[in-house]
Amino acid sequence: MPGHRARPGITTAVHRTRCRPRHKTAPGRRRIARRSVGGCRVNALPVSPGSSPPHVLVEPLFAGAGPYWEALAVALGGAEGPPSLTELEHFLRSARLREVRAEPVWRTTLGGDRVGAVVALEAPGSSALLAIGPGAAAHPDALRALVGSACDDLRGRGVRLVQTLLAEDDLAGQRVLHEAGHTFLTQLLYLERPARMPPPLRRARANLQWRPYAPELRAVLVRLLDATYVDSQDCRALAGIRSTDDVLTGHAHAADSGTAHWWLAVYGGEPVGALLLGRHGRGDVVEVVYMGVAAGARRRGTAHAMMLHAVHEARAMGARCISLAVDRANGPARRLYADWGFEPVGRRDAWIAVLGATGS
Repeated sequence: MPGHRARPGITTAVHRTRCRPRHKTAPGRRRIARRSVGGCRVNALPVSPGSSPPHVLVEPLFAGAGPYWEALAVALGGAEGPPSLTELEHFLRSARLREVRAEPVWRTTLGGDRVGAVVALEAPGSSALLAIGPGAAAHPDALRALVGSACDDLRGRGVRLVQTLLAEDDLAGQRVLHEAGHTFLTQLLYLERPARMPPPLRRARANLQWRPYAPELRAVLVRLLDATYVDSQDCRALAGIRSTDDVLTGHAHAADSGTAHWWLAVYGGEPVGALLLGRHGRGDVVEVVYMGVAAGARRRGTAHAMMLHAVHEARAMGARCISLAVDRANGPARRLYADWGFEPVGRRDAWIAVLGATGS
């Protein structure tokens, strides 16, 4: 089964999961996306679109000042509102641990009104994820300026691949990205299952051995990843944009746990599959950062054996939930995950830009 490799090894601000209870707004009470962050009042509600603004001001904001916290909360916000101060602090601690750069935050002002913010979450491995706050898409000129400034800055630092995740109905955002030279990659499906859910009644491959990853196995794992990419149905447009070594570096910084829960599946003395699990802090969610089977080992129960091992490891870590993302076009992977009880919890359209010396 081909693996999924759409994400650049970055997790966005606040992970919310259906495997745990959520706070619900009391009946008759409207949730207002406005709260105090770092001593600043943050308004994450979209700004009503109007006529084309006569002036667009873009400014970079850096950590250490109140405006940075305010703009970061806007950039990482969503339909449920901006993250709280505690959530922002947790996010930044995790980013530092994973060596993810979360500054500057780019903020736009139109006619004196602050209307949007973007932060480029740059990770080791020559990749970055653009997080676009609500409100910017209501003003295409503002969003165009934000995306352009962020990409110019990333290009100057040698970033190769930039990804942006948009809601499928964000037509304004899609139009701006297209005009800026970004291309649609695929739609990512986010799936979850309880870790304690019983496995399906399927026969997994016997005599599969598990070898924990160690730094001296890096070259072996790089070759194994290349073998899993052969005839992959997952995010094919990413092939060749970055070296496999860069991709592996990105995976290593995708979770706080680094490479501590990485495994090579071995059959007959040969590596046939890669299972890279990740965990953030002491959270009860384990993420399948990457799972792939070498082309010659598919359709033999290898993928089911790997999922069984992933579930056992997640339980050993005390996880309540297992999460992953998969390309909507990857039929074999989606069928496997459905067999294992994974259910959809969200979806995002993935857009990419390959940065060079000039242009985006």
